[in-house]
Amino acid sequence: VSTAVEEIYRQISDTADQAAEVRNASETMRQHADDGGVQMQELLSSITDIETSVKSIGATINSIQSLAAQTNILALNASVEAARAGTSGKGFAVVAEEVRTLAGHSSDAAQNIIQVLNCCREAVNRGIDVATKTSDAMGRIKESVEEVASQSVHISDRTDSQMSAVNSIKDDLGVVSGIVHSNAAASQECSAMVRELSEQALQLDRLSKV
Repeated sequence: VSTAVEEIYRQISDTADQAAEVRNASETMRQHADDGGVQMQELLSSITDIETSVKSIGATINSIQSLAAQTNILALNASVEAARAGTSGKGFAVVAEEVRTLAGHSSDAAQNIIQVLNCCREAVNRGIDVATKTSDAMGRIKESVEEVASQSVHISDRTDSQMSAVNSIKDDLGVVSGIVHSNAAASQECSAMVRELSEQALQLDRLSKV
């Protein structure tokens, strides 16, 4: 019985050790999940800042396009007036044409920048989507890890109670074993006394027949 109890105690102890390992691993995983969640939030914040900057740049480029269009109209009007002025307006016409050309280049450059910004905006939106999904996934992982940690704590508490019960059984078995040994010793003493009394009875019987 004692050997069986020792084996039960060993198995429970092993279970407790394994539960402790699971709890420690769960705590490490939870910390990693927390760190990952914080990093995802920081990434999401950075991407949002980029999105804000892209919108601001887009608004500025729209203003540049508007100014380029107005400049082009003014240069066109200036060219018309220079043509009306005849020979005296030739120099002014050249300048007006250069201004129109510059306004056209500015408009083209602004349009190219808008195309780049649109690509950036799409990339930012994809980044926000990925970061949001990743952050949600990290949150779910954290919840799962916390559930595992809670279960491991519950198992650890149960095994602690079981180990206490087994220790109590071991103590009780020790007491019982002591009583058994005492009874065995007393039984041996009684057997010796019975043998001695039997011998004395035989001697008395022989004496009575003499």
